[in-house]
Amino acid sequence: MGYNQYSIRELKNTHVNSSEKSSSDMNDTAHPNLLASGELLRTPLVSVGTQWVVDACGCDPLRLQSLEMIGGTCNAVIHELGLHVIGLPASHRFASPHGVTMLYLLSESHLAVHTYPEHALATFNFVCCREHADWPWTAELRTRLNATHVDIRVLRRGVWYDETEASK
Repeated sequence: MGYNQYSIRELKNTHVNSSEKSSSDMNDTAHPNLLASGELLRTPLVSVGTQWVVDACGCDPLRLQSLEMIGGTCNAVIHELGLHVIGLPASHRFASPHGVTMLYLLSESHLAVHTYPEHALATFNFVCCREHADWPWTAELRTRLNATHVDIRVLRRGVWYDETEASK
């Protein structure tokens, strides 16, 4: 699965707003270094992977309180991308009406999630050293958590300037 045309942005705090895009706009076939406008993105001189910051809003509060539901979602990300968990995931369920926190240490980096049922919100932070480890966040979180809105910010991580040029 590749990047969709709206997921990769330069580090300008631009992001995907799923409520503004139709499902036909959110295809997985676009080139990973092109914006919808056709603008070519910068590529780091040394790339160490990608970070996805995902906020799912309007979620079912009962699902957000379930370690099993959140763990199942995390396990789907990990399994479908062929990632490798190191040790056991750390997790905690807070007293109602609050949610859960889970952290997976991966050989490819990490996946963390925090849920806030009192705000119908789930937040995911996924860092992966693979360049193309995209997952269909919007569709999956709408299905799994009944999210009404999914906001995705994607950052390429790495060295963005030539140190020999910077020292001149």
